[in-house]
Amino acid sequence: MNITLLNPHTTRIHAKENFLREPPSGLLLLAAVLENAGYVTRIIDLETFSDAKNALQTEVETAELLGLTCLTPTFPLAIDLSNILHQQNPNLPFIIGGPHASFLPEECFQKIPNLIAVVLGEGESQVPNLVEMLTSSERGRKDSAFHDIPGIAYKNAQGVIIRTPPPARVDVNILPLPARHLLTSDYNIASVIVNRGCPNQCSFCTRQALFGTVRVRSVENVLEELLQVQALPNYEYVNLYDNVNVDPRFLPDLCNGMQKIKFRLPWGAELRIDRLTPSIAQQMKGTNCVGIASGIETANDALLRANGKIQRISEVKRGIQVAIDADLTVQAYFVLGLPGETQQTFEETLAFIESSPLRPGRDIVNFFPATPYPGSRLWTQEKELGWTLLDGNYANWDCHHIVICPSTLTTVELTKMTADAERVARKYQGQEFS
Repeated sequence: MNITLLNPHTTRIHAKENFLREPPSGLLLLAAVLENAGYVTRIIDLETFSDAKNALQTEVETAELLGLTCLTPTFPLAIDLSNILHQQNPNLPFIIGGPHASFLPEECFQKIPNLIAVVLGEGESQVPNLVEMLTSSERGRKDSAFHDIPGIAYKNAQGVIIRTPPPARVDVNILPLPARHLLTSDYNIASVIVNRGCPNQCSFCTRQALFGTVRVRSVENVLEELLQVQALPNYEYVNLYDNVNVDPRFLPDLCNGMQKIKFRLPWGAELRIDRLTPSIAQQMKGTNCVGIASGIETANDALLRANGKIQRISEVKRGIQVAIDADLTVQAYFVLGLPGETQQTFEETLAFIESSPLRPGRDIVNFFPATPYPGSRLWTQEKELGWTLLDGNYANWDCHHIVICPSTLTTVELTKMTADAERVARKYQGQEFS
C-alpha cells in the first residue's frame, strides 16, 4: 500500500525562502514506523508549495491511503484539503491524527469525507496495525476489526463514533529515527524532541492530556539523532524540545555527549529557565548552544499558580541572568488574558520585563493570547476558570488573535493590553532561534 502523510500549510507564510522548519516530528516518526513495517510512504509538506491546493493534484495522485495531521488552527485547512482530494479521488480513504483530532474525533467525522479512523494521541503503535487491518483480505471494515485496535476512533455500522481503549504508552527509546530522508532539502532547521509528557498542569497546554506521564529519551538515543541531522548537508541549526531540563540529569549528560561526538551545529532549547544553573548554562554554551526559550507566562506568582504553572518569578529573573551571563540569547514567552488576568497583573508583567536583564535588540519577548485548545484545562473548565469565547473560528486560534476574554477583563481592556504588549515586544526583537 502506498501511504501519503500530509502536513497542511499555514496561511501566514508564502515565500519559499522562509520554509526552514521541518514538518511535525510526529509525522516524521510515523513515516519511519510505516517504512519499517514495509509500506511505501511519502511525506508531503504543503508549507513548501506556493500553491498548495494545485500541488495536491500531482503530489497525491499515487496515494492509496492518506494520513492528515493538524493542529487546531490548521484544522479548517485540513477540511478544505480533504474535500479537494475527495473530489479528485472519491475512493481515497483518510485517517487523521494530531492534537486537535485526538480530542475532537467526532468533529473530524462530521467534516472530513471518507474518513476511516482518527488516531488518538501517540500514533506509532496503532497506525501500523490500522494499515495492516485495512490491507487485509477482508479489507478490515468490520466493527470488530476496528475495535481490536487501541487508541483510535471509528464510526460503527450504526453511525456511532466509538473510541477504543488507549494503548500502552510508547517507549520513546525504541522508536526509529525520524524519516528525514523522505524530506526535500528545503529545510535547514531540525526539531529534535527529547521527551514526551509533562509533570505540570498549565491551564493553556495540552501536553499532559495528550502524552501523560513524562518519558525522557536516553542521551545515547538523542545523540544518535543529532548525528543523523549533522550528516545531512542542508541542516544548519537544531532546536531541542520540550523543557529539556525536566529531568535535571539529562541536560549535563547530553552536553557531555555532544562534546564526545564532536557535534558542531549551533543549537537552542526550550527549558524551565527557573531551573537553569550557571554550570549547566556554561556547559550549554561550550557545546555551541546559542540560545534558550522559556515560558514565563506572567510575572504575577498568584496568577501563575492559579493557572497551574508552578514557578516563582524571582527564580525566573535569576535564571534569565544566568543565561545572559553565559552569553545565551533568551526568548521569553508570555501569555495574555489568562483566567484571573487584570490590568494590575499585566502591569506587573511589563514592569518585570523592563527591570529584568533582558537585552533590547538581543533577546526576544513574545506575547501570545490565551487560547482554549482542545484538551487543555482552558477548554474543559470554561466555567470554573471563567472566560468568554470571542472567536470560534479555529483558523484564528493561531497565537496571534484574541479569541477569549477572562471574566476579570473587558474586551476593550484586553485589546488595549495586547496593543501595549506588542509595543513592548518590538523593543526586544533579537534574531529568533527557536
